[in-house]
Amino acid sequence: MRVGTPVCLEGNFESRCPAAQVDQCLARWAYEACIPFHAIDNDNFKTFVEAVGQFSPIYQRPSQYDLREPLLKEEECSSEEHTGEYNFEYVDKCIKEIGPQNVVQVVTDNASNNMAAVTKMLEKRPHMFKGVIEKAKAFTIFIYAHHKTLALMRKDIVRPGVIRFATSFLTLQSLVDKKKDLRIMVTSDEWEQCKHSKSTKGKVAYAIMVNAQFWNGVSLCLRAFEPLFKVLRLVDGDKKPSMGFLYEELQKVRNEIKEALKNNEPNYRPIIQIIDEKAHDRLDGPLHLAADFLNPFYFFKDPSIQHDSLVLDTMFTCVEKFFPDDFEVQNRVINIEMPKYKKKDGGFGRHLAEIGCVQNDDNYDPGMILIE
Repeated sequence: MRVGTPVCLEGNFESRCPAAQVDQCLARWAYEACIPFHAIDNDNFKTFVEAVGQFSPIYQRPSQYDLREPLLKEEECSSEEHTGEYNFEYVDKCIKEIGPQNVVQVVTDNASNNMAAVTKMLEKRPHMFKGVIEKAKAFTIFIYAHHKTLALMRKDIVRPGVIRFATSFLTLQSLVDKKKDLRIMVTSDEWEQCKHSKSTKGKVAYAIMVNAQFWNGVSLCLRAFEPLFKVLRLVDGDKKPSMGFLYEELQKVRNEIKEALKNNEPNYRPIIQIIDEKAHDRLDGPLHLAADFLNPFYFFKDPSIQHDSLVLDTMFTCVEKFFPDDFEVQNRVINIEMPKYKKKDGGFGRHLAEIGCVQNDDNYDPGMILIE
């Protein structure tokens, strides 16, 4: 092939692919790989596209190994304080103070420096609970790598989600649903006769399936993260607006995670901390609090929220931003409409509105209740 000639990815592409077709290739990859749409605006991605444009005739994409090993090692952190080594040493020191026997799991977000710290932590302390997901991945990769083992399974284990967290959760859930069949499979004559079962990875897969500690870990993962998964489904759905539910549901998530982990603070605190950090200034702003206050599903059940000074302050903030310089409308909303809402006067007190707020299902839309 002549150097400088564009490489066409589809047989029906012309020899010189127009920009629209290049865009379609990028879009198809983003959809199939579940890449968030806002990633297209990432500055590093823009730099990458410019670099490809300069070196496209000779450029070859890196392998998975390149991304996992040499490229990752070459990546520099923005400051010494947040390097993987620093995070590793900090967490390791905390574990020593608490006692390794009292630590079940180390929970982080998926930033590269934190992942590097987790890798080092697993090398030093391989018993950490993060191994549950790693073991599940090792087993599913082995099953899907060979057509004979996949034929033995006969059903899909991996259930892809929109984001990595959802995929991990759904896959663990699928494993639990098929636990009995999986354990029967790895102890069957067909498994014993399969040549792949005698390989190192095959023996590891067998050990994972018959390990009671692994299954206990899977159950704990599901109990701890199911509340958060429900909120992700709420946000991802398109049947009704989620704004009026997010703040209250995240409050419930925090309590349910604590209960799932038996109110053991060392276990639930890292998870709650990550949720709080992600939600801060994103899901707990004035608009979210105002939407929570104006959701009859919550307010009609617990009107005490109207006495919360923070909620009232956010309502004033939202009204001022929605109707800037229109003091007549501001006055009407705050001093006329809000008191009606609090007392369930007019349309707010209709029997139909109260019934609609009893059950929070797909048909319930707080916005429509307020309009009616």
